Amino acid sequence: MYLANQLFYWSLFLLLFSCSDKGDPNDSVSVKDSPVEIKINRFEKQVFEMDTADIDSDSEQLAKEYGELYKVYIERVLNFGLLEDPALDMYLSNFLSSSTVQDLYEDVETEFNNLENFETSINTAFKRYNVFFPDSAIPTVATFVSGFCYYNGNIFPRKVFVTDTYLALGLDMYLGDDYSLYKEYGFQNFFRQTMDKKYMAADLIRGWMYTTFPISNEKSDLVTRMIEEGRRAYVIDKLLIDTDEYLKFGFTQDELLWCKKNEQMMWQTLINEKLLYEKNSSVIDAYFAEGPFTKNFPKESPARALVWMGKRIVASYVLANNVQINDLMAIKNTKEIFMNSNYNTHQ
Repeated sequence: MYLANQLFYWSLFLLLFSCSDKGDPNDSVSVKDSPVEIKINRFEKQVFEMDTADIDSDSEQLAKEYGELYKVYIERVLNFGLLEDPALDMYLSNFLSSSTVQDLYEDVETEFNNLENFETSINTAFKRYNVFFPDSAIPTVATFVSGFCYYNGNIFPRKVFVTDTYLALGLDMYLGDDYSLYKEYGFQNFFRQTMDKKYMAADLIRGWMYTTFPISNEKSDLVTRMIEEGRRAYVIDKLLIDTDEYLKFGFTQDELLWCKKNEQMMWQTLINEKLLYEKNSSVIDAYFAEGPFTKNFPKESPARALVWMGKRIVASYVLANNVQINDLMAIKNTKEIFMNSNYNTHQ
């Protein structure tokens, strides 16, 4: 009897130990052999060094040097029409001669004279990305100044632009939530609170993830969208290992705390409202839209709170099934992740 009891308790100990010792398989990654070395290209410096008296020649030179990045900058960031537009020289000259734009550029150069910490975070992220996805291309990272030309008060401004080879970040979008021009241009409070340099690395990597792993165009339901968003958030989490969790979601600290305290309530709302398998795209999109809070949740909630919940489900699946990150992103039927996640809001 004594021996049987001893065996029982020993078996129980081993079971508990093995469960507690089972960590995320994607946490411990060695990057010492990764060849990735990113040097941030300060594209905005070359733009603002253009000579307005010889703008045509300088513009042509930048077009040759930067290719698609310059085209995107002219056409989609500055909104100056086609790169071939005969009026481009005039538009550029007016832009570069604007006292407001010049002041903005000077503020950017003062605030971001040194990008060493940002560059370190990005290098770590892409070294880990290279280990996880060794066959994937690594972009050239550049910075720019937009002058808010693409913001008209009715759309949410873009902080990141992606081309086939470039990943570009607008530095003028990170001068601090109390920066005077942000209020003058009418940026909404909920957006201004993320216009701080501590969000730069997370925003850049998030922009890259949405291009690398785009949302499926196929008709799906809300829980599928949650898993797709959650997978990207999970990858971001594993790339930015030294970044605070709330920054990875574009939340404030209070908003992340709200999610953690109200996870059960959010889940119950989805169940009670029969939303998990909702297929109306306009209904689904509302739960993942930018804004001051998430639809049908209290106003204290952050926008896109279901991305956080989706990541929780994905992380639960990875732990339960010991899944490598490249295998996770290769899964076609995302319902498989949900059904085999062992997700529990009380975990």
